[in-house]
Amino acid sequence: PLEHIRALIESGKLAGIVDHKNYNPRVVEWMTDRFHIGALSAADYPDAFLEGLRNPKGLWDTAFRTHIDDRCRHLLFALFFCSQFGDDIDDARVSYDALHNALCNRYGLPREPKDFEEAVRVLEGGFIAISGDQLSFINPSFRDYLTEYLDDQVLLREFAGTSRRSDWAEAVWRQGQRGATLGSLNPELAASFVGVAEAFQKWPTRKRYKADPRSMVIADGSNANRLELILDWWNHCKEPRLIAAALALASSPPDGWDSWRDSEPAIELIWQLRDGDYFDEFPAAEELAQLIEAGLVRMLESGVPSDDIEKMSDAIEENQANLGPDICTAMNQLIADEFAEIYQRTSDMDSESTLDEYLDTLTRLAPRAGIPKAQIARAADAISERKNEVADKAESAEPPAFAQKWDDKNPFDDSDLIDLFMPLLRRVSC
Repeated sequence: PLEHIRALIESGKLAGIVDHKNYNPRVVEWMTDRFHIGALSAADYPDAFLEGLRNPKGLWDTAFRTHIDDRCRHLLFALFFCSQFGDDIDDARVSYDALHNALCNRYGLPREPKDFEEAVRVLEGGFIAISGDQLSFINPSFRDYLTEYLDDQVLLREFAGTSRRSDWAEAVWRQGQRGATLGSLNPELAASFVGVAEAFQKWPTRKRYKADPRSMVIADGSNANRLELILDWWNHCKEPRLIAAALALASSPPDGWDSWRDSEPAIELIWQLRDGDYFDEFPAAEELAQLIEAGLVRMLESGVPSDDIEKMSDAIEENQANLGPDICTAMNQLIADEFAEIYQRTSDMDSESTLDEYLDTLTRLAPRAGIPKAQIARAADAISERKNEVADKAESAEPPAFAQKWDDKNPFDDSDLIDLFMPLLRRVSC
C-alpha cells in the first residue's frame, strides 16, 4: 500500500533493511506482500520489516509448511545434514535420492525421476543458492529454523538408515543429541545406524577432484572419525553388530589410514581403548586397539609426508604409555629417514620461512629418534644451502606487476538508496 511504501522511505530504515545480515528474497517477498502485511499499520511497518529480518522463524515456518511440496522439503532435509557451507550438487543428489525414496516409501508419497531437478528449480533463490556446482542454504536463519524443526527423534530415526556418507550420518546423530543429556538419548536412534556402520567399510574417504582428475580431495569423514562414531553408537545401544563393524573397519579401512586426518584421533582412540575409563564395557577393546595400531605401523613403514611427521610424532609421544613398541620404532625410523634424505626432502621447498620451520621441526624431533649431533648439523647445513638457492632465485626474478587499484568515484550511499525507491513512490501516487 502507498502509505506503507511512504512510511518505509521516510523512516530512514531502508539501509538497515538492505544491509541486514538476514536479508534475502524470501523475507523481502513476504514483507512486501499486501496480503501478509495487511494487518500492519503504516507506522509500524518499518519496524515490523526489520523484526522479520531479525527473527525470520515465523516467516520460514509458513513458507516451509505451505509454499513448497514434499520433494522440496526432502531436499532441504538432505542439505541440512551436509556441510553448513553447502555441498557438491552430485553429492547432494545422492543424499537426496536415498532420503527421498525412503520417505516416499514410508509415507506413500508419489515420486518422479526428475524430483531432484524440480526441487532445485523451485527452491533456488527462496531457500537455496547455487554457486558453480555447490548447493547451500540461502540464509543461515533457515538452518536455525530447521535445527528446531528437526528436533524429532522419530523423524531422525527415519533419516538415519538413509545415510550415504559418514559425515552425513554423524550430522543426523549430533542433531539427535541436541539438547539431550547422555542418559536421555534414545538408544533406538543409535541402533538405527547399524546398517550404516556396516557400510562404512565400502564408502571412500577420498574422491577425484573434478577440475583435475589426477588429484584427490576429501569425500567423507576419516576412518578414525568413523570408528569413533561406531563406538559412540555402541555405547548407547550395545548392538553386537557394531562390534563387528568396528573390527572390520579397523582391519580394512577404505583408502587406508591417512596420516594427516587419522593419525592423532586414531592414536588417541588406541589410548582410550586401553585406558579402561572410556570403553571398559566394549568386549573387543584390545583387539580393536591392536588392529588400529598395526594399521598405523604399516602406514608409517610405507612413508608419511614430511608435513605430517611432527603431528603424528607428538601424538605418539603424548600417548606412549598405551602404545606398543612397534609404532614407536616405526616413527623413529621415519624421523631418521628425514635426516638421511635431507637434500631430497628440501629440494621442492621454495620458501625460506618453510625451510626455517622444517629445521626447527627436525631439531625438536631428533632427540626422540636418537639422531646424533653431527647428523643434525649436516641437516642444518643442507637447509642453509637450500635457503641460499631460494634467495638467489628470488633476487633474479622480475618484480610482479600490480594492477592499478580502481578508484570508486561514484559510491552508492544511503541517499542514493532513497533515490532508488522514490520513483516507486511517485509511480504508486500516479
